[in-house]
Amino acid sequence: MTNRPKAWLAAVLAAFTPLGFLYVGRWKWAILNLVIMFIIAACLIAFPIIPAQLEVLLMWGYASVCARIAYLEAIRFDSDRIRPGYSRWYGLLGTGIVISTVIIGFRAFLFEPFNMVAGSMAPTLEAGAKVIVQKWGYGNYATFGLHLLRATPSAAINRGDIMVFEYPPNPRQSYIKRLVGLPGDTVAYLNKRLTINGLAVSITELPDYYDEQTKRYFKQFEEALGDTKYRLLNDDERPAFVPGADQFAGREGCSYTLDGLTCKVPMGHYFMLGDNRDNSLDSRYWGFVPSDHVLGKVIYVFQ
Repeated sequence: MTNRPKAWLAAVLAAFTPLGFLYVGRWKWAILNLVIMFIIAACLIAFPIIPAQLEVLLMWGYASVCARIAYLEAIRFDSDRIRPGYSRWYGLLGTGIVISTVIIGFRAFLFEPFNMVAGSMAPTLEAGAKVIVQKWGYGNYATFGLHLLRATPSAAINRGDIMVFEYPPNPRQSYIKRLVGLPGDTVAYLNKRLTINGLAVSITELPDYYDEQTKRYFKQFEEALGDTKYRLLNDDERPAFVPGADQFAGREGCSYTLDGLTCKVPMGHYFMLGDNRDNSLDSRYWGFVPSDHVLGKVIYVFQ
């Protein structure tokens, strides 16, 4: 039986993981490949202005180069050379498990990138923006659709924080909104103005905002919740009332009128709003976010 690695297998492994270089006995190249992959991933997160088509081209181009190099190394491999343990199936399997565990653990328990697909958080988060979310301390440790652990939250959650959470009607989806109501708060959004526990939230009018996608101008304001200041948008062409709200749990604590709504936030739940107030499906429509649905807090934005 030949000791030479299979060229096709080396190419496949190298195209998607650093294991292809381990397979052909090049552990230093495997480490370099892993570092480059992390650098590429970081650049794609840090520079969201790169078109999606270019991102795909970049990733597939790099994968093709790695596959070609590993393929040639496998062909040139001396059949009399003793293959090290890390290049055998058990070595590759063990290394793959370690790398996967580190990546999954980092994303689930520490920090995870998310993409802002829609414009419901504009102008704070434009469509296409990428964010880094702090996961530790919020008790819901999940990534790639895998729930690893649920624990009692220990991190502080404040009004004005931008949170990532499991969408209550479909927990498989992750939503990004701004938290405006804590458990026990009475939140009112009437005539497009926010009130918390009977106190109007401070608001300052700003110059109109021009939306590149719709080619329209929208009213823009600066709102202040505690120490957090942020911009929001209003559409004068949209009415103040909330049409088509779901029959969500806790709706009996909400009152809907032509002017908007008033809700008492149940204990263990939060009230979320999008900054693009007239273009956001949020707690006004589908209800409150249970505390165990919170995935983390946005701590950095790339856009």
